[in-house]
Amino acid sequence: MSPRRKEPSAASVFVKNLKALRFDTERYNNNNKHKRFILDERTFTAHDGTVRSFEIISYFLFQLLDSTRAESTFKGIYPVTTKRQSLEYRRLAFNWLREIQSGSPLMNTPLRKSHLTDCRGEPINRILAAFTTIVVNKQPPNLTKETNTPPPPAPPPAPAPPPAPKPQQPTKPEVSSANTAKPGKRSLDQRPESTEDPTTKKTKVAADTDVKKATDTSNKHPSLKSTTQLPTTRDDSGYPSYEERLALKYAAYDSAQAWVKSIAKYTDYFVASAAHSTDHPAAPSTTHTEKSSGKATTPSTERPPVYTRRPLRVLDFPDRPIPTPSPFIPSHVPPIPASLLASSLSSPITENTSKKSEELEYYRFDAFIRDMKAKNKK
Repeated sequence: MSPRRKEPSAASVFVKNLKALRFDTERYNNNNKHKRFILDERTFTAHDGTVRSFEIISYFLFQLLDSTRAESTFKGIYPVTTKRQSLEYRRLAFNWLREIQSGSPLMNTPLRKSHLTDCRGEPINRILAAFTTIVVNKQPPNLTKETNTPPPPAPPPAPAPPPAPKPQQPTKPEVSSANTAKPGKRSLDQRPESTEDPTTKKTKVAADTDVKKATDTSNKHPSLKSTTQLPTTRDDSGYPSYEERLALKYAAYDSAQAWVKSIAKYTDYFVASAAHSTDHPAAPSTTHTEKSSGKATTPSTERPPVYTRRPLRVLDFPDRPIPTPSPFIPSHVPPIPASLLASSLSSPITENTSKKSEELEYYRFDAFIRDMKAKNKK
């Protein structure tokens, strides 16, 4: 089968049609004011002076189409010498092309005013290809012409002859199965029909074969044992029961409560040690020297404030998430001396701190219980 013939491009079509209409380019190159006019397939794509090229070619085609109307329409405009004449010429040319568009090769070609703004690109090639085809078809038949009409399609290939029928082989005479059965064996007629599904039987055999192949491969290649997965049964003997898991949860609650209490005791110890420390720097004096009077005020007899920090409550930072406490007591917490702990219980600062620690313990433990319940619901 011969390959399909490639259709010619729009640029090659209008160039061939202009040559068939005996278009001479040399008569337009006598003027030294303009660049040399070149007619080829790249006239409106790669060369300069595309507007002047469109004016020359279109006026030549309008004269062949209707010379009387062309002279009256473009009188005083062509040949174009100014930009205003160029704009007026392209406006009149566009109107004329719109009149002959219906019922002609221009009907299937997009035609817009923007195409005639710079007269560059593939759209102007298609417009001129269709326009030259209209002019060529209206010329006398003795003029050699080439149109952009595609060649007629090639005739379809002849259908292939049907294949010759195969010679039929002589059929063997039917013989009863009872006569062909060997002695000591049942014939086919005497055997019971199988009730198994043939597809199910084949699937079972295929599954057994796959397992056997996987086992053989794992024995031959020990490195493939980890990737080969054979069907196994689940062993729940080592899995804890519901009562055991519940006991573990209660143990976690108890350890968390002990951890919260240890943190509260450590906070009391820190506040008490800071309150009874003698090496702590003194607070800045609230008194100041009055420069205007030149007299210094007497220092205040009030006790300077101690640099202590009260335990933070959960409600002090409502926007921050409550951290989940760890069930383990941190190892970096130092042991609390019994003497300091006993002496700190009698001071009023320790009493206030212990109350705040109890509130902190309540809020932390309550938040921990809520988090654990939320996790169990999930």
